[in-house]
Amino acid sequence: MATHTASAVKQSLGRALHYAESEVFDTFYRIFCDCDSRVPELFVNTDWLEQKRLLRQGGNHVIGFYDGSVTSQNALERIRYTHGRDRLNIPP
Repeated sequence: MATHTASAVKQSLGRALHYAESEVFDTFYRIFCDCDSRVPELFVNTDWLEQKRLLRQGGNHVIGFYDGSVTSQNALERIRYTHGRDRLNIPP
């Protein structure tokens, strides 16, 4: 993703979060949990404020990754590792 495109996506996400942060994440997780009956059980006992903060951070890393950020690439590798079979065991 070109720097211009990454910047435009980040600005768009920023606007959405500025005006309706809780709605964006609540809607995301509602749709995500509805997509597969196994998903909600993965979020039992979840601290939703922290989960939403982590999703926001992860979204920024995805944008950064496509913009060529080594920091974001490393962060996504850590997420891949923590969600893998040896840790949280999140199915592919």
